[in-house]
Amino acid sequence: NEAQTELDSLHQQIAVANGQLQAQIHVNKTRQQELTDLHRELDKKNFSHETHIADLCSMQWLTLNNLRNLSQQAQFLENEANRVLEFRNSTKTPQENSLHRSISSKE
Repeated sequence: NEAQTELDSLHQQIAVANGQLQAQIHVNKTRQQELTDLHRELDKKNFSHETHIADLCSMQWLTLNNLRNLSQQAQFLENEANRVLEFRNSTKTPQENSLHRSISSKE
């Protein structure tokens, strides 16, 4: 009878341990799922961050390229303006040149 009581006690302890084991397995699965979800979310955020950086680099390149183009256009316009002014000055009559000199000296 004592052996039966001890056997029943062992069965009860095994059942309790089994219940605790099942609970721990459930907790571990839940934690694993949470970890997987966090990892997925982190990957998405990293991808979004990398995409954002790539977009910024692209915008920077486009801006620098536009600035280069604007600088070249400004230089071209300045050269054209100088060419037109030189041409205008070379086609003035002597009277216009003397008139221009007299106006400049009064200023």
